[in-house]
Amino acid sequence: MTCIVLLIGIPGSGKTELCKRFSEKLKGERSSCIHVCYDNLISLEKQKNIIQEQGAWKEERGKIVSAVDSLLSEAEIEKSNDNEFFRVLKDDYRRGSERHTILIDDNNYLQSMRHEYYQLCRKHAIGFAQLFISCETETAVKFNVSREAEHQVPESVIKAMAVKLEAPNPLKNKWEAFSFTISNTPSVKAEDNFEMIEAVIEAAASNPVQEALPDVSEEERARDRVACTASVVHQADKMLRSLVNKRMLSLKKSGLSKEEMNTSSKKIYSVKTEVLEDLKTGFTKLDKLVIISVQNKEPDGALKLEKELESIFKKKIES
Repeated sequence: MTCIVLLIGIPGSGKTELCKRFSEKLKGERSSCIHVCYDNLISLEKQKNIIQEQGAWKEERGKIVSAVDSLLSEAEIEKSNDNEFFRVLKDDYRRGSERHTILIDDNNYLQSMRHEYYQLCRKHAIGFAQLFISCETETAVKFNVSREAEHQVPESVIKAMAVKLEAPNPLKNKWEAFSFTISNTPSVKAEDNFEMIEAVIEAAASNPVQEALPDVSEEERARDRVACTASVVHQADKMLRSLVNKRMLSLKKSGLSKEEMNTSSKKIYSVKTEVLEDLKTGFTKLDKLVIISVQNKEPDGALKLEKELESIFKKKIES
């Protein structure tokens, strides 16, 4: 099984440290973990220079995407490649491994940057997942200062990117369905998230991208919002993702076979999508008092919504 995992987050949020530790964990296991770190492939000094040349930075990024594409093509592995990034990465690609995990370690702050890799996953029929490292700007600035001088990013860049960052939005973009958020604070250790990350990769790899998802028109979105307001649906989406996380962790600990894990994970994600779509279209109706409570931001509104969603989710899973 193969899965591309995109890291998303502002500079200093802890993406590279997380990738390093997770890659180290997988050493010795029957898996190949390739850490595609943009800052290692293109030094910050070089980035400062080429970013001034129109189209140069985009061209360099394109070469990295192309290098990953070559890694996934057995024909390309067998022959020499004039792509300098491919030559750097190919030594980490162990063909005999049962599982290949490719960590794309960059800010990936725009949806368009991430969609390139999604298209790559569709081309090769492999898993696609995203890990959004949520980190307060002030915390990222402090983490950044603790780096070695040559790896530090100007504070102005961190703050600017925090404003521009487009967080994953599975509600709008179906291709971002396998997106999970990890909160990074000074008290959180990278290892604390390993179990969740492995569950995410297992689920995404077991459900490879196979075909394009149809675009949703603005008119369709408008009709979808009739039953529930956008704010309620948005909160429901976050809560359903949390329920999925818990279910996946439970499955991971249950010792199921790969086939059983694959079947169960497909049903979990199918139910999550079904519940959300039913809420948007009005097929499943929430208690009006619950909706009003959430819209008015009453103290217990979120809790009421969570309990009702948990009940709906459980019934569909068990049906």
